[in-house]
Amino acid sequence: MTPDHPRAAHPSPVDLRAPAHEHFVLGRGPLRAALRGRPGIEDFDLSLDSARPAEAGASPALGRLRWHWGPTEAPLGHRRLGLADLVRIENGPYAMEAFLSAADRVLVADTTAPVVAQGGFSFSSPHPGVEVRVFEDGDAEWLVAAGADRAVAAAWDGRRLIVGAARGFRGADLPPIVEAARADVRAALGADTDALRRRGSRAEPSTAGANTMARNGEGAVTWRSG
Repeated sequence: MTPDHPRAAHPSPVDLRAPAHEHFVLGRGPLRAALRGRPGIEDFDLSLDSARPAEAGASPALGRLRWHWGPTEAPLGHRRLGLADLVRIENGPYAMEAFLSAADRVLVADTTAPVVAQGGFSFSSPHPGVEVRVFEDGDAEWLVAAGADRAVAAAWDGRRLIVGAARGFRGADLPPIVEAARADVRAALGADTDALRRRGSRAEPSTAGANTMARNGEGAVTWRSG
């Protein structure tokens, strides 16, 4: 099966096993993620369609987030499974599951057991002028990439990676857009994975990012689940 095969892009509810170079696409709404990787390292190609008709022609691509989530040795039995709206990656005794929560506007990647000394991440963008910062805030390590009227925020709490994103008008101030993305991630950090997964198929979005944007001015827009 090639990476362009429709079953690779849209896994069936039946286990779909694939080598590391093949990809799975998560998300039916504006926020989407194409996953591909190798043992211990996962690449998330992120995109976010604008909710504004005037911005419909703009590129939805946000960039590639690379997450080092586990040991990079390739043990026997390494496999990738597409289970409807969830991707599970098994790497020897370690495993990681990723899904999108439409209601919370975040991507969640959860390791099934704490992985010691892992969790490093990096970000690359196809857009010029995007600045990337990595810092600690509370109990989480954060990555924020902002520029070109959009922002990506990711937080690693020692077990889970949670990713949010926001876009604004061309030329909009970036701070409200960044805060909108971070607000969604902060709200998700306070919820357990099962709760996020249960809300994953709902159409009603969380108000965390929307409230933040209302307080900080107009510039950023939220996405709505389709």
